[in-house]
Amino acid sequence: MIKEDDDPIFALGSSVSLISCHGKSYEGEVIAFESGRRVLGIKCPSTTGTHSDVHFLNLHNVTDINVKKEPKKEDANVPLTPFVNTRKIEERKRKAIDERRRLVEAFQAGVPDEGFQVFLHLARTMSNAVTWEGKNIIVNKDVVISPPYRPENCSPRGGGRPTDGDKQNSKNTTSCSYTQELVDKYWKSCKS
Repeated sequence: MIKEDDDPIFALGSSVSLISCHGKSYEGEVIAFESGRRVLGIKCPSTTGTHSDVHFLNLHNVTDINVKKEPKKEDANVPLTPFVNTRKIEERKRKAIDERRRLVEAFQAGVPDEGFQVFLHLARTMSNAVTWEGKNIIVNKDVVISPPYRPENCSPRGGGRPTDGDKQNSKNTTSCSYTQELVDKYWKSCKS
């Protein structure tokens, strides 16, 4: 085991080899190091031949470690880790939390399992365009699917039929037809 007072610092891009307390050997490039938690991330050649394998190892469970090659000084200013857009990550997190809240609200409203299954099927196809409004599923803000969530339960929001020159109702009806096809496809897949 590596002792606490032998606190090594690993530079990104270093080439290391190590042996775990279970006797498994690892050799690769350092891609991450957290000294507080004593965790080392290394990228090793792939065992399957396609992509690199990435291992995160707790240094408390490492018996032997050797730095084979330090990165060159001129490479020190080159970022080795990719840029992470934290705003996109926060947005994904916010959307996921919002969606879970909507699912909880639907559950509390007494939506049956069939409704959840139709919702999840539509959400896989249309992602952020599917929401809940009480027990009703709302698709693209212009189609309502009411219980029991069959194709015939899809209707344009506002309920009207298109009239000549009424482009919004025509769009709603087209969207409704597409939604009916998706719901019908879901129910047919359930029967097979």
